[in-house]
Amino acid sequence: LRFPVSVKHDIWALGASLCEVFTARPIWRSDADTHADITVEIIAMAGLMEGVPPHMLFNAPRPSRFFSTEGFPVRGAIQLGQPREELRPCTFDLTEILATSDPGILDIIKPMLVFDPTVRPAARDLLALPQFQKPLDAVTGRGPPPEPPASPQPDP
Repeated sequence: LRFPVSVKHDIWALGASLCEVFTARPIWRSDADTHADITVEIIAMAGLMEGVPPHMLFNAPRPSRFFSTEGFPVRGAIQLGQPREELRPCTFDLTEILATSDPGILDIIKPMLVFDPTVRPAARDLLALPQFQKPLDAVTGRGPPPEPPASPQPDP
């Protein structure tokens, strides 16, 4: 869609990576053949069951090459008269994918995966979440890390 690359893209990548770390498996199907297959999964993950919003397609160069007029990814030749398959997203529930309804986790990852980078939170917004304001032991349920052993002192 040719949005200017910014740190907001890194936030999205971090959210996708956290999903994979949390589930210990790839978030995208490994059998996805085309750019359109992956794009429809991303759209589903973002909850865009009505397609990519028109304002995001408006400024994109040649959106008809990759998207239908309704905003769904298309697979197939671009030549006139060639059939093109419009790919519609299936329901994608992050709670199901992550196998958790823990708001402490979902409140961090969900905003990172917002499709439109202009409304995706910045790192400082995420760091302001209450989960990052607690001491580590309160979040993990474990105590602080043990102190490193004292280094031996040379004899005087």
